Amino acid sequence: MEPAHAPGRDRLSALPDNVLRRIMSFLNARQSVQTCVLSRRWRHLWRSLPRINADYTEFCFACLDEKKEKVQEARFKKFVSTLLLRRDPVPLLDKFWLRYQVSDNNNEKASAEAGLWISHALQLQTPVVEVLTFQFPLMLDHAVFTSDYLRKLGLSNAYLHMGFFEQLSRGCPQLEDVFLNDCIILDDEISSTTLKTLNIYASRFSEDYRASISTPSLTSLTLYKPDASVPSLKDMKSLVSASIILDDNTDIHELLMSLSGVRNLDLECPQKMVIIDKLEERSFECEHLKIVEVKCSEDDSTLLKLVEDIFVTCGMSSLQINLKSSYKQYYSDDFFRFDYDSTTAQVHAE
Repeated sequence: MEPAHAPGRDRLSALPDNVLRRIMSFLNARQSVQTCVLSRRWRHLWRSLPRINADYTEFCFACLDEKKEKVQEARFKKFVSTLLLRRDPVPLLDKFWLRYQVSDNNNEKASAEAGLWISHALQLQTPVVEVLTFQFPLMLDHAVFTSDYLRKLGLSNAYLHMGFFEQLSRGCPQLEDVFLNDCIILDDEISSTTLKTLNIYASRFSEDYRASISTPSLTSLTLYKPDASVPSLKDMKSLVSASIILDDNTDIHELLMSLSGVRNLDLECPQKMVIIDKLEERSFECEHLKIVEVKCSEDDSTLLKLVEDIFVTCGMSSLQINLKSSYKQYYSDDFFRFDYDSTTAQVHAE
């Protein structure tokens, strides 16, 4: 008998189909389809994988020839459309992940095709949709977001027009987690009764009006350097943890009042932002506040004294307030990693 560790032995063939499908689901879609040539048994496994990872860079990576890029882009679109059409009608239990490129600023057709793919994935009952777009923003028709199964949505580099979040709230009643990176948010209200986690990184809001975020069930919020304007925070009664990183001057007092119920707060402001006088004039309450850490580039006893004066109204003592020099790294879920260094005020609670 051939030993189990003999060179060349095919140990994968001993695994049941459901295990093979799980392993294959970590491959990119093109790779998973290519396994059909391995043997008769592998011919159709790709049709019922629990995850689809459709990656544009598999077809065109750093193309310098514009004509060649157009050809490869067309091949990718045809591949994804064919993949979805030939897939078995079984639920997409894990996720639909798409890395895409919109090469023309007016390419509505490219955006429409991506919308059809997303719609198809939602019809397959996928609980997670993540779409990363490069070059020009994806112009999504929010009408495609209708699903009783979608729980997590991640978008990078997309236009979110008026009514987008209303559609999410109405069309996706199980949605709990939204991640947005480098998006253009033109909606005036982010409102949801089901969202528990909301992460918005480096996204631009409208300059013509101030958007608001109203999410009574939200427990975790990250707002990283919003551009053009900072949305107002409303109805945050369930919020436990918040990370707010600002890149311009805004009303810090209003922001803190909106976050008065949190237990863990990470607030970062521009180094030259003047906030102390504003806070002294209008004190705020935070019943869960237990420890304050002020992080800056160097020790500053004057700053520590000012912070002590501000938080004494909350019944805190100097022993609960620490001043530290610090460098922090932030990770933005499955999409990007941000490293930066600036003055940070962190608030923790038991």
